[in-house]
Amino acid sequence: MAKTRAQKQDLMNQYKELVDRGNFVVLKVNRLPANALVVFRKELAELNASFKIMKNKVFKKSVENHEKLATVDYTDQLAILDGGDDLVSALKKLDVLIEQSKADHALAGMPEDELKQYKPFEFYIGYMQDSLLDASEVAKLKDLPSRQTLLGMLVGTIAAPVTGLMNVMNGNTRNLIYALNDLKEKKQ
Repeated sequence: MAKTRAQKQDLMNQYKELVDRGNFVVLKVNRLPANALVVFRKELAELNASFKIMKNKVFKKSVENHEKLATVDYTDQLAILDGGDDLVSALKKLDVLIEQSKADHALAGMPEDELKQYKPFEFYIGYMQDSLLDASEVAKLKDLPSRQTLLGMLVGTIAAPVTGLMNVMNGNTRNLIYALNDLKEKKQ
């Protein structure tokens, strides 16, 4: 259905906000079951992320003043995966959706050779922190640990010297107590 001028302007403003946040991936969309897409959108909402089919001409017009994104060709059926707070977690959810979609197609009777080649999505470009990423760089992003995992690793790293210092400081007291207990047992 054709969009009105006001709807297109609203969509253009949404795209500009998305580019300003700078945390999204553009994907080529192939055959994808609608029910899997609904579930995927719900799971992304939990991560404060979103997935929308892109209006190519409106997106192209909204980024025409942006030097990096204006040079990209937006011609295929494309979708935008807005990473929200954590793009890596959204990409991990995308992997789960791909596996679920393959399972749905297998149950529907898709031949094995077609199923091996089936890709509901292909990475097109990514945009993070004012950097344009190609498809291979976006694919590497999904292999990174999530934000929560990285924060946990950081806290563990920061706490390690303090924990080590406390063990050293308690070590002398602990050894003194062991020595006194041994002396007490010998005297008994």
